[in-house]
Amino acid sequence: MIPGAGSGTSIQEIDQTLNFVYDTKKSRGAGLGASNLSVPQWIENVNKLFPIQTKEVLEKDLVNKSDISLLINNPELFEKVEPSLDMVKTILSLKHMLPEKIKNAARQIVKKVVDQLIDLLKTNVEKNISGIIRRDRHTPIKVYRNIDWKQSIKCNLKHYDPNIKKLIMAEPRFFSADKKKKMWQIIVLVDESGSMGDSVIYSVVMASIFAGIPAITTNLVIFDTQVVDLSAYISDPVDMLMSVQLGGGTDITKAVRYGQSLIKNPKKTIMVIISDFYEGRAESDLTKALTHVLEGGTKILGIASLGSDARPYYNKPYAKKMNKLGIDVLACTPEKLSLIISQLMG
Repeated sequence: MIPGAGSGTSIQEIDQTLNFVYDTKKSRGAGLGASNLSVPQWIENVNKLFPIQTKEVLEKDLVNKSDISLLINNPELFEKVEPSLDMVKTILSLKHMLPEKIKNAARQIVKKVVDQLIDLLKTNVEKNISGIIRRDRHTPIKVYRNIDWKQSIKCNLKHYDPNIKKLIMAEPRFFSADKKKKMWQIIVLVDESGSMGDSVIYSVVMASIFAGIPAITTNLVIFDTQVVDLSAYISDPVDMLMSVQLGGGTDITKAVRYGQSLIKNPKKTIMVIISDFYEGRAESDLTKALTHVLEGGTKILGIASLGSDARPYYNKPYAKKMNKLGIDVLACTPEKLSLIISQLMG
């Protein structure tokens, strides 16, 4: 047994992790996609299997023995790399090792991928969710201080009188008294462990889109064994992603408890937990935490995988326990996620 390796560690896990670096027969490009392991999953294995001194040696050897060393030592090559999810995952996993001279180039790659995803998803997400909000934001009760000027002008353009050059407000629109404030709160809890690479990227992008929708308050919380609230940076998904360190342990219970502390109006709150739900021996504590949130009236949605192909790797036995609590656990695309949230709001 290697000193520092966790109990229950298999020789196969250790062998696979070491071969990822030292097997010279395997070709690894910048994205390191030729192995069964991804960089984030490899880092998670290293954190679990080896003491910190060994971890540092393995990370340096990974860089030195793979083509990513070309990028780290030659920042001009970043401009020639095709931006991709795999490249973003590699950058996020190893960004603590990137020299200052190439961090800006790496950030630009992350930005290109994020911008592409936002362009692809934003219209569809806003269409799904904004429709629900619009149906519930107006009232027939006519109180002048609650008038919705933007919608009133839009709806009454047909009543413009060119003779007197005035717009006749024949059909004014009024906000419901309690709809002038944020109507819904979406709390997104994202597991940054190694198996969740694609999901983390899509989660950050989706949270930034949610935050841009009127009448929705959005919180984004990233967690491994610690909890980091990125809500203050939610308008800049690139900054949020550059704060992520893919690979690490998981404490879902701590994240759920923190998420509960953010809830303002339980009956108008949806908590989205994006995780593989491997909580280990703490599953009973997680069940208690989830039950407590549900008792307050908040709706919870479990996402095992979020992405374009949405291939889940998750704790299916515990997902069944969540189902019994009334929590759906599923893998889905970003478009489907926005549709499900709109249904939960409706």
